[in-house]
Amino acid sequence: MHPCNTIQKKMARLKIASVLIYGFACGIILLALSTLHKYYTKKDKSDYENLLLSYSQLKALAHKRGMDLKPGEADYDVHFDDPVADDDVGAVNVGEKQLPKEKPSDDSHGKGFHITEYWQASSLLKWDWEKPPEYTCRNMSKAGIYAVCQDPPFTVKPPCIAYSFGVYTEWEFDETMGFMGCETHSFDPSVKWDDHIHKGVVHFHKMGIGAEDTDDYRPVPGMYVRKPQVWKMRTLPSIMKMLGHQDKVIDVLKVDVEGFEWFMLQQLIDTGLMQRVRQFYVEWHLIRDFPKKANYFDLLRTYYKMKEIGFRTFSNDFKFKGYTEKRWRLQSDALYVNTKFDANLLR
Repeated sequence: MHPCNTIQKKMARLKIASVLIYGFACGIILLALSTLHKYYTKKDKSDYENLLLSYSQLKALAHKRGMDLKPGEADYDVHFDDPVADDDVGAVNVGEKQLPKEKPSDDSHGKGFHITEYWQASSLLKWDWEKPPEYTCRNMSKAGIYAVCQDPPFTVKPPCIAYSFGVYTEWEFDETMGFMGCETHSFDPSVKWDDHIHKGVVHFHKMGIGAEDTDDYRPVPGMYVRKPQVWKMRTLPSIMKMLGHQDKVIDVLKVDVEGFEWFMLQQLIDTGLMQRVRQFYVEWHLIRDFPKKANYFDLLRTYYKMKEIGFRTFSNDFKFKGYTEKRWRLQSDALYVNTKFDANLLR
C-alpha cells in the first residue's frame, strides 16, 4: 500500500475520533447544563416562594406598625390611623382575626407575624436603611462627604439656613454650606474649642442636642469622650428660639450625634418643626444599650412618623453592623428630602 494512502486513512480515523470526542463532550456539557437548569429553576422557585412568604409576613407586621406597603410601587405611603400601644406589641391583625401576643403563632405559612423582640424592630429599621434610595435626585452638589440635592423644591440657595450637629474635626460640610451663602450654625459639646466664627462663615456653638435643657450633662466615656466631661445641652426648639429661627425654614439639617438623633427626631415631630426642614442628613445609630433596646418599638414608631411627613432617601449608606450582644451596632448614613415640603404653607 502506498504510504500516502496509509497516512490518509490515519488522518480520517483521527478526524472521526475528534468528532466523536467533540460530540461526547458537547453531550456531557448539555447534560450538565440541563441538570443545573433544573436545579436552579427549582431553587429559584423555592427562593421566590420564601421571598413571598417573607413579604407577606413583613407586610402584615408593617400594617400593624402603621405602614401600608402598596404592591407594585417603589415607594410607600405611611398611615397612622391607630397607633399601636405598648401593651399591644406582639399582636398582629390578619384579616378579621387578631393573633394575641401571649400565644405566639407557630404558623410557618405567612398567616401571622409577631414583633415581640428588640431585634425585630431593629430589623425593620435596617430594612429601610439598606434598600435603594426612594427619590432620584437629578441635581446634586458635593458638601464634604455629603451631597446636597438641588432639585426644586429642595434647592438650597441664599437666603438659607443650615444646622450641623456633630462636627468633631470635620468641617467640610459646614464650610461648604457657609460659602454657599447659608447662615450656618455648627454644634458640638465634645471638642476643646469654645464658641467662635469658623473661617468667617460658620457660627460654632459649644453645645449639644439633648432631650432637655441642661448645663450639667455628663456623657458616658466612649470614642469621642476620653475623660470625664460636662456638656451644655439644649433641645432643638430651644436652640431655634435662641437663634431667632423658631418661624424659619431649616434648609439643611445635618445630624451625627452618636444616638442622640432619636431625641432630636422625636422633638422635631412633637413640635411640628419637622415640616420646616427641607433636607435632613443623619447618621443613624443603634449601639448596644444606647438607645436602650426596650425603646426600639418607640423608635420605630417615630421613624415611621417621619416617613409619613414626607421624608424619602435620595442617598443612603449602610456602614456598620454587629449582631452579637457585645458588638451590637447598626449604623447608616441617610440623606432625605422632604417630598411634601411646601414653603407657602409655612408662612
